[in-house]
Amino acid sequence: MSDFPLFAGAPHKRGLIDAANSRGVAVSANASSDTLGTREVLIASTECDAIGGYIRVTSNSPGSVAQNLINVYIGPSGSEELILEGYTHFHDNSSQLAPIYTIPLPINIPKGSRITVDMQSSVGGHAQSMIFYYIPETFSGRQGFGTIDSFGVDTASSQSSITINAGSTANTKGDWEQIASTAENVHGYKGFFLSLVARPNSTSTIVAHKLIDIGIGDNPNEVIILPDIHTYQTDSETYWFDSQFFEIDIPPGVRIAARAQCSSTSSSARNTGIIFHGVR
Repeated sequence: MSDFPLFAGAPHKRGLIDAANSRGVAVSANASSDTLGTREVLIASTECDAIGGYIRVTSNSPGSVAQNLINVYIGPSGSEELILEGYTHFHDNSSQLAPIYTIPLPINIPKGSRITVDMQSSVGGHAQSMIFYYIPETFSGRQGFGTIDSFGVDTASSQSSITINAGSTANTKGDWEQIASTAENVHGYKGFFLSLVARPNSTSTIVAHKLIDIGIGDNPNEVIILPDIHTYQTDSETYWFDSQFFEIDIPPGVRIAARAQCSSTSSSARNTGIIFHGVR
């Protein structure tokens, strides 16, 4: 098992920033909840072929308890192609907490590419700051991948449609929850990354640690391919999780599932929403 070496060896290039305010490009959800906002440009034209990149995201909306979905596109205006659907994250910024997230993009990006994003939120008008970085192909000695498929995107509520329940016993793994059936996993994957959210999506006084397993195979014979991913929930229900890309082969036609354990048995802590982003 290895992770994609986005941070090793290659001098990285970046897209646009808001230098006057020392932050990234402002991206806002629509004024109506659970509705996509205006698409914003993170870079108008990449300078070279790239094996991939990543987007750094933080909040521009202090005081908001919000669930967000972010989409990423490539291509000229009017002809954009969706390359990442529904990266989700949740935070309660009522106490000025503003977690910074990294969205991996381990796919080939041709020279001259225009990269754009839009987002929706459970809070109308919620805003994020984003900076796009990319890794030149000539410095890496390897190739990126081609496509990202997302499982568990719920656009009706700006979150995940898949919930992992850690069960009623603290610090003990709960039942496996299906991410993709054998029929849904058509292509197989060279790796994956995750976006996770707290459930329920409201302020909580519970502080909890969680460990999440990713497995493949029919129930009850799942084989763990990534054990014990750690995440943490603060007493304001800010969810601290920043996924890297895990370069783990998943064959086509096998079931993909997840399970979790939690340090708390509270209903405000034991459930976790998950979106699985398979890379092929």
